[in-house]
Amino acid sequence: MKILIIDDEENLLKLYKKVFSSGLPNCNIDVADNAKAMDAFQKGHHEVLLLDLNMPGKDGYAIFLEVQKFCSKEKIKMPFVVFCTGYGIPPELEEKATDSSRYCLLRKPVTIEKLLEVFRYLQQGHIR
Repeated sequence: MKILIIDDEENLLKLYKKVFSSGLPNCNIDVADNAKAMDAFQKGHHEVLLLDLNMPGKDGYAIFLEVQKFCSKEKIKMPFVVFCTGYGIPPELEEKATDSSRYCLLRKPVTIEKLLEVFRYLQQGHIR
């Protein structure tokens, strides 16, 4: 499984990469800040995104919409998206996250154990 972790905090990206690499040894883990997220996704065609929603500049929702547009244009399958936020989310995104098997919403603070649990579940073939 190819995972792309998108966050604006460099230290969190390093931590996520280290934890996911050891906790999900059969996965390919890439990380990108919000400015480089689309380039990383276009190169990697990841199956799962872990996407921080609240970032300065280009926020996670804008990145999500870009990924949707890219996947539609290129006729490729939309990745499963795990949205992660400690703040409010746009109502249309909350509706998508709760009414779809392709999206998951985790509220911060979220533990590493919970993150790994979600990704292990997806790794076991539960991505539709």
